Amino acid sequence: MNVAKKMLDNVGQKYQHIYEDLQHSIEKNLWQSSLLLRQKFLGAKLESHQGAHPLTYLKFGLEEGPVLIFLHGFADEKHNFFLSGKFLSSKFQIIVPDIPGFGDSKKYLDRTYMLDTYALWIDDLVQSLGIKEFHLMGNSLGGGIAIKYTLLYPQKVQSLVIVDSAGVHPEKSRSLYCEFLEGKNLFLLNHPQDFEAFLKRVFYKRPYIPSFLFNFIARDFHNNRDWYAKLTRDLLHGPHAFSEKIPNWQERIDLGLNPHLKKIDIPTFILWGKEDSLFPTEIAHILKREIAQSELKIYNEVGHSPQAEIPWRFVQDLLRFYRPLLKSKV
Repeated sequence: MNVAKKMLDNVGQKYQHIYEDLQHSIEKNLWQSSLLLRQKFLGAKLESHQGAHPLTYLKFGLEEGPVLIFLHGFADEKHNFFLSGKFLSSKFQIIVPDIPGFGDSKKYLDRTYMLDTYALWIDDLVQSLGIKEFHLMGNSLGGGIAIKYTLLYPQKVQSLVIVDSAGVHPEKSRSLYCEFLEGKNLFLLNHPQDFEAFLKRVFYKRPYIPSFLFNFIARDFHNNRDWYAKLTRDLLHGPHAFSEKIPNWQERIDLGLNPHLKKIDIPTFILWGKEDSLFPTEIAHILKREIAQSELKIYNEVGHSPQAEIPWRFVQDLLRFYRPLLKSKV
């Protein structure tokens, strides 16, 4: 009886694996089809950049229009700017890269992924496209990269939009940075089922995701656990880990972008979700205080990604900001 039961169990496990592999394959195909639909919706071209750090990017909108580059956040990818991007595509030539280390970009274990290196890699893309000047926008990690890029290449950035940005440490409030230093990493899921809790942290009212796509995204997110651990270590410590002590509060501020914000001297729009659980609105007020040519908009009942939660309101505010900056009427 025990032998027969063991044989039946083995057969059951074999067919269970076959079923799971088939399910995963179907979900992956559906996910890829959904990305193709988004590209078609945008009228976007999918391009590859084989430069200092190979990556892919979407290009859409006005062929000869002013250039707008959008940089997404940690664990995100280029296709998720599709709604806001669609609303802006009649006014701009829009370029949305996969930030190195995410989406379809290459992943290198022997490279250090910091704001400085991200800015250099983005500029390599800008140079390869022959872009002399452009409007720059970034959310979360992308916001930190956008700030760093503007500090390094001020002559190239015509305007800066900062959306719930990383890179700036609050003076009084706790942020995601504090969690990281305490050994709590939001991006390291123990199980794919934890993905729902992650989304609740990111969004105040999370966008609807069909179950067949949700399962694929959750599993892919979980499978990247080790890679996300490397990236967060790089971003926190660069090549020099704080192995002996955790930096005190003032050191955290000094190590961030805070001391350099006054150098930004271009029109800057700061947009923030009031319910952002990763980076408090105090950071938005610091940015407003430190950047001379800046204005601030805080959205009630919105979380970490206004461009995804309230795309139409988000774009209306952007168009008002851009109108005096563009030669053509918006």
